[in-house]
Amino acid sequence: MKTIKSVGAILIFSILAQVPVMAIWFSPGIPEKARITLVTVLSSIFLLGIVENFRKRLTLNYSDIGVRFPAAERIKKDSAFALAAGAAGLVCFAFYFRMIKLVLPAVYEKLVATKIEGYVSSLVEWGRTYSLAGSIALLLGMLIIVAGEELLFRGLIFNYIRREETETKAFMWSSVLFALMHLRPTSVPLIFLLGLLCAWLYKRSGSLLPPIIAHLVYNLGIVYFGPFFY
Repeated sequence: MKTIKSVGAILIFSILAQVPVMAIWFSPGIPEKARITLVTVLSSIFLLGIVENFRKRLTLNYSDIGVRFPAAERIKKDSAFALAAGAAGLVCFAFYFRMIKLVLPAVYEKLVATKIEGYVSSLVEWGRTYSLAGSIALLLGMLIIVAGEELLFRGLIFNYIRREETETKAFMWSSVLFALMHLRPTSVPLIFLLGLLCAWLYKRSGSLLPPIIAHLVYNLGIVYFGPFFY
């Protein structure tokens, strides 16, 4: 019960912290690119506040949650594993949606036709202009999103469940929650697998850097090559 309450509190606070950020996003008087910039900056500030608050509550230090580089003798190997994991994620993405197209063609057509509005989609559209400002905004925005998710789901939640319960439960529940928080039912199995992969990279290296690299490669790969994978 204590574990459930603590993990639930982390997720609830993470969602509530986005309320003022989303208020800015839905302010029509602010130009879109300025809103993207403000949301990116404020999200990173709120994220750091949430991590610091719950790190103290759960009596975890920064080393415990993986805020460190992998050991010098392993950094090349761990980085290579991370890049390979990100690429593997993209292959799974392509295979997964090809299978949906084959088995559930109506669902597939609806997915492809659905245009998602919001901060991330606007950030992606800006990045796809290939302008210097758009490319920088996309890279920084994605890095903050990815780093935030890894800090939250691998750094805090995975570590806390592993400490209070078992490592198997930590793998399963951190990945389940990671998938459910993405709020797109058709992608839940795929995001769950990505969560397991990132948790494995984290456990293997003891650092958040490899899962961040893998997650970033996966996200940016979908941004730039996603249309080819569908």
